[in-house]
Amino acid sequence: MANARLCGNEAGLPEARLQRCLYHIQHEGMRWLRTYPKTEAGRELRNILSKLSWIKTAKERDSFIEDYLNWLNKFREFIKHCLVPTVAFEDLRRTVGLINNALQTVLLPRGSNVHSTTNALEGFHSRLKADYHRHRVNKETQTSIS
Repeated sequence: MANARLCGNEAGLPEARLQRCLYHIQHEGMRWLRTYPKTEAGRELRNILSKLSWIKTAKERDSFIEDYLNWLNKFREFIKHCLVPTVAFEDLRRTVGLINNALQTVLLPRGSNVHSTTNALEGFHSRLKADYHRHRVNKETQTSIS
């Protein structure tokens, strides 16, 4: 999954904050941790991450952050000093990086009109793209008939 980021200054909006879909952060982290993590750290982090897309209030956000920071304090040395780095271990590190980045920008309290996923927006764009394609095909058909 491509993860394009545009800084606010580059877009002419210096105060703009990028917010990534909570579902996609959760999905990517869960994929990296695998269904059955082999380490205790992976299992506990997967359990914490499973709660991410359900965050709707500042209290739930704060609870998630507290759980994650407690996990990080518990396993910090394990993550820093693994003697046999495996693919699964590197993916655990990637997941930690993903969550650390999310803590800075994504885990902001949402208003009642902000969705936890981009499904509604993606559906709108799909319909818009289909309408554009139909319009273009009709225009090309009319041009070839003339």
